[in-house]
Amino acid sequence: MALKYCIDTNIFIYHFESHPRFGNKASQKLERIIKSKGKIVCSTLVIAELLAKKEISTNAQKRTDLKIKLLSTPNIELIAPDIFICEYAAILKGKYDIKLPDAIHIATALVNDCKVFCTADETLKKIKEIAVETL
Repeated sequence: MALKYCIDTNIFIYHFESHPRFGNKASQKLERIIKSKGKIVCSTLVIAELLAKKEISTNAQKRTDLKIKLLSTPNIELIAPDIFICEYAAILKGKYDIKLPDAIHIATALVNDCKVFCTADETLKKIKEIAVETL
């Protein structure tokens, strides 16, 4: 059975934007997961975070292009936060004093039996409930 990974939005942002410092690392991380036939699970919150930049949110073509790129990622499944994810996110936010979007992403991972959470945010390494891999 293939490993399930939850991918934080920052990995996709760095990959899609070819970020000068983290773009290659983010792309390599995604490629390794895809080649291993790993399943990628993400909160639908990824869409809001990807499209939130003003130059993207105000441009319909850029929004469409970015959504297509995300949804074209092999083996990806987007999960909308339900009551269980939201409650778990609240618990994680309180326990670790993390931002609510991060808590939602991690709760999504845990509720969906992901084994690894991939992020560029080093502060999330303090999470004990899941293996956190950073760039």
